[in-house]
Amino acid sequence: MAQTKVVSITRDRQFAFPPEILATLNPGDEYLVWQTEDTILLKKIAQPISLDTLLERVEALGPDPDQPSEAEICQIVKDIRHERAKS
Repeated sequence: MAQTKVVSITRDRQFAFPPEILATLNPGDEYLVWQTEDTILLKKIAQPISLDTLLERVEALGPDPDQPSEAEICQIVKDIRHERAKS
């Protein structure tokens, strides 16, 4: 979602963002700021998720239907060991 808007600087030297931009910002969000001679760039910092949130997401996915069984894993390991032993 790219938006181009004109913003102005207030007398207090703050950015006056348009309401539609402000509506997309959340309290506590953090941004990296880069400045060159004539450019200022803001990039939102992605916050890491907590372990509990990650585990909840994994749990919500359910079991992997393509997960090999323990017997299949054992057979794969045996096959690889057998191939290495021949080398």
